[in-house]
Amino acid sequence: MFSAGSVIRDSSGLNTRWKVVDFFCDPTMQFFKLHDADASLKAPMIREVRGACLNFNGNNLDEFGIRSWKNQFESAIQCASRNFSFFPEPIDFFHVNDPDLPGAVRETPFIVYSYPTKYCEVEPIDPKEAARTFSITSMVMKIGKELNNIVRSLHGDQHNQDNQARLVLRQCPLRDLRRLQTTNALFIGEFFSLASQGNSGFNPATPFFSLKREYSAPECFSISGELSEATDMYVIAKTILMNFGVTFDVNPFPDPTVIDRILQAMQKRYKFKMPDHMIRYFKVSLNSSPANRFKNMGEAYGHLTNKDYIKPPEPGVSPSRPQNPPPQQKPVSRKKGRF
Repeated sequence: MFSAGSVIRDSSGLNTRWKVVDFFCDPTMQFFKLHDADASLKAPMIREVRGACLNFNGNNLDEFGIRSWKNQFESAIQCASRNFSFFPEPIDFFHVNDPDLPGAVRETPFIVYSYPTKYCEVEPIDPKEAARTFSITSMVMKIGKELNNIVRSLHGDQHNQDNQARLVLRQCPLRDLRRLQTTNALFIGEFFSLASQGNSGFNPATPFFSLKREYSAPECFSISGELSEATDMYVIAKTILMNFGVTFDVNPFPDPTVIDRILQAMQKRYKFKMPDHMIRYFKVSLNSSPANRFKNMGEAYGHLTNKDYIKPPEPGVSPSRPQNPPPQQKPVSRKKGRF
């Protein structure tokens, strides 16, 4: 649509503000590295500015599918416009003409957003480096804590019955994770998977432009699926494991036996013993049924970090009484006397 050197008008339609420095495409999106070329501004953008729009080439969508993708795209932008600190900052939004589309749907949405000044992309952890520098268990908990903070800010007030005011992340591939070099805080570099809680909106005839099964929860790809806090529990557990080299491209929604094998292979690769509370965290969070996951993010995080975690009783042992109760002591007799 645009090539290096192209200049794009901003939302006012009067200024040729955004100059394309470079661009790249993936199967569903076009991304543009932009330079703020508005000479009238006293303080043009000095942070990295990126533009994004949909890429319809090669996707063979009819007009219904094109409109569906545009609605998904604009919905994600509306969610991101609430300016969460863990996401890039939206700067400008307008529509451009895509010459490859039919006339009735030629106008396509275009978003401009900025990243913080200094950041680096998060890469999978190297086993040899991990063994020299930190405890795997503590690293798992650290990543879980940061992702937990991000999604809890999206979920908002759980007493608010308006699902439009409560969001879900739906997926978090490693390529979207960024780490601020100045504060070492984690944030998410793309926001196109954001959605309101409620019905999944899945339509088998029109695929999502942003969601991939290997990064998401199973209810995202069910017609009757409901997006909720439990959806992001699944996503966080997946993202933590992906940070340690686990992939879900072959089996995106593993059953319990596969999860067992994944955790065993991870312990063998990094040469550590995963605590019981952490094993339970992954097994419950990755349950295929949202109703069988933890009741809220706080409970999930408690199991991950061993806070408020109660180890299940051993078979044959009553949870209400210890296996070997201490012998009863005789009450101490009190002698009569003055006080």
